[in-house]
Amino acid sequence: MTRIKSHSPPRKVLRGDSAYQPEGKRRSWPEDLSDGPSHYFSQKFQKNAVKLAPCQLYITNILDEMLETVLGSCVAACIRDPLAGIAGINHFMLPSTPAPRSDDLMTMLRYGNHSMDLLIEGLLRRGARRERLEIKIFGGANVMPGPVVGEANADWVLQYLQERNLPIAAQHLGGNLPRSLHYFPATGLVLMQQLDSKGEQ
Repeated sequence: MTRIKSHSPPRKVLRGDSAYQPEGKRRSWPEDLSDGPSHYFSQKFQKNAVKLAPCQLYITNILDEMLETVLGSCVAACIRDPLAGIAGINHFMLPSTPAPRSDDLMTMLRYGNHSMDLLIEGLLRRGARRERLEIKIFGGANVMPGPVVGEANADWVLQYLQERNLPIAAQHLGGNLPRSLHYFPATGLVLMQQLDSKGEQ
């Protein structure tokens, strides 16, 4: 298991917030998604955990939560502002779409351009500062024969961040094996493990 840690000091914040408000509207997040991120208690880590599936996004200021997901060709960004005490994670399936934003959040979050924009905007709206964002990106494996979707996702997210002058604190992209991620917002630690083709460690 790979440990990917940052060195910024943790900051404890007592209240959680996972709301997303599109421009001009108030919309709860993730309650409007029929299959939003699932919450459970992890016996292994002894922490409250939030598990994301594809096309989901989660923002929190409950820093003792653990955020997790499993990636194949998809990409996830783990982003936090350690001074503001806020963090988030997404999980997108495809690089980008020219389609504008809409109320169909599930479709929007399928694509990297909307998913990354909404994650970063959501963090900034809640008090994060752009210059303090600690960004770690994972996934983009070519796990299936045929079109190299994983490679396209990995290339796209690198270009997206470069074009916006957003530095990458850590990355683990490409290859041909799925990955499991466990992200700890309090410290910035990411435990990443590559899985075999059956999703086993």
